[in-house]
Amino acid sequence: MAHYKAADSKREQFRRYLEKSGVLDTLTKVLVALYEEPEKPTSALDFLKHHLGAATPENPEIELLRLELAEMKEKYEATVEENKKLKAKVNLKKKLKLKNNLVSNDYLTKSLLQARDVCSSVVEHLSGMCKGPGSHLQHDKTRVNN
Repeated sequence: MAHYKAADSKREQFRRYLEKSGVLDTLTKVLVALYEEPEKPTSALDFLKHHLGAATPENPEIELLRLELAEMKEKYEATVEENKKLKAKVNLKKKLKLKNNLVSNDYLTKSLLQARDVCSSVVEHLSGMCKGPGSHLQHDKTRVNN
């Protein structure tokens, strides 16, 4: 009699587990739907699988679509990664170009300042020559015009 009560207790625990997890309710609904079906399907098991959401292993097209989806996901991830790398490369090139432009601008600025200083020296020198005797200036002008 004790063995009978132990098995009954295990059954009751299992029944409560199925009830708490919603399995009994779901199975009941699917079985009621099968019962109420006016034209019974040829395979009750396929009907249950379909209504419970289980994929049928007999359909190879579904498996091919899953494989294709997984492949497309991999390609997508690889493309996203490549895009990140290319964006980083473009940003680096922009920074280098900007830096080179700044260096070029610095070089041009220094060159212009040097040219200004040279021009200032030449102007000062020429100004000094103009203040001296007029004969040098006249002589230089005729030489330039000829």
